[in-house]
Amino acid sequence: MVFLGDHYSELSVLGCKYRFYPDNPFKRRLIRGSILGGKILAAPILLCLTVVAGAVCAGVGLPAYCCFMLVRQIKVRKFLFIYLFKLIFIRQDGEDVVMQN
Repeated sequence: MVFLGDHYSELSVLGCKYRFYPDNPFKRRLIRGSILGGKILAAPILLCLTVVAGAVCAGVGLPAYCCFMLVRQIKVRKFLFIYLFKLIFIRQDGEDVVMQN
């Protein structure tokens, strides 16, 4: 429960009452309650920002990755086509075959 703190945290709601304003309980509860309220209000906002950032990264990254893979596949197919073309139409002795129509 890192979010809430522990017994030894001064500003935690779960903190020891003798470590932070032991003689002023109202002030201690007010400060600790305000900090907890801020954490509780900030948590959904941070969660939404994280989800939005992930969606933006996916929205930009996924099309970029798809384009990269498509270009790579086109290059590989072009290379294979040229390689197979040379393999089929070049004789073993190194002379080119002249194609006649």
